Amino acid sequence: MLAAGSPLERVRDLLARHTSQVHLRSAGTLFMAFDTTKPPFDDIRVRRAVNYAVDRARAAELLGGEAQAAVTSQVIPPNLHGYRRFCPYTIDPGPPGVWTGPDRTRAVELVVESGAAGAQVEIWTIDEPLVRVIAEHLVEVLTDIGLEPSLTLETPDEFLAEVYPTAPDREPIAAVIGWFPDYPFASSFLEPNFRCGLASNLSRYCEPALEERMREARQLQATDPAGAAAIWRTSIARSRRRPPGFRW
Repeated sequence: MLAAGSPLERVRDLLARHTSQVHLRSAGTLFMAFDTTKPPFDDIRVRRAVNYAVDRARAAELLGGEAQAAVTSQVIPPNLHGYRRFCPYTIDPGPPGVWTGPDRTRAVELVVESGAAGAQVEIWTIDEPLVRVIAEHLVEVLTDIGLEPSLTLETPDEFLAEVYPTAPDREPIAAVIGWFPDYPFASSFLEPNFRCGLASNLSRYCEPALEERMREARQLQATDPAGAAAIWRTSIARSRRRPPGFRW
């Protein structure tokens, strides 16, 4: 078994020589968080525009293709306990909840409607190959829909020190991060990234309805895992203001 993120040439070699014996597995997600308290991402239309514009298939290709990455539209990885396939930000949304392609036209319309065309967006990330290549792709995407992005690359230590907390004036408008929890359950993804007031919540997203559903799920998790998973699966879709950011 190989974890996603293993050396690409090694993965391809094993897939070619031992196809039936190789199993790929990942419990992590790479995504971009938007600060919902600062322009332009305090306007939900701009957040939706980025979601519509991103070519998730291209992003997965940049990460090494199907041997290394899978497309998704939420922070919870596919097949994890509590996952629900859900993707409204696609060229042809439908009941299956599958991402089929980017909708650049809709993205540009939303940016224009919001009055955010030309807005500066500072994207922060760690200067490591896997996240850097995605951040560079995002610069292209945001430029294409009328925003003016810039990219700030930090060492892991610098990123953690400057992005997660202490100096409000240094907090990024957007950050590309990978989330790999210590426990493979939906709560390990949703609560740190979307719970009100947590330093790990880079989007500063706070939705009372979602907060209440997370509380209900948390109470059930030890005694009724299946019931908790059902709540986690519907939490995002039922939130009145869907959490920001996009995922692969």
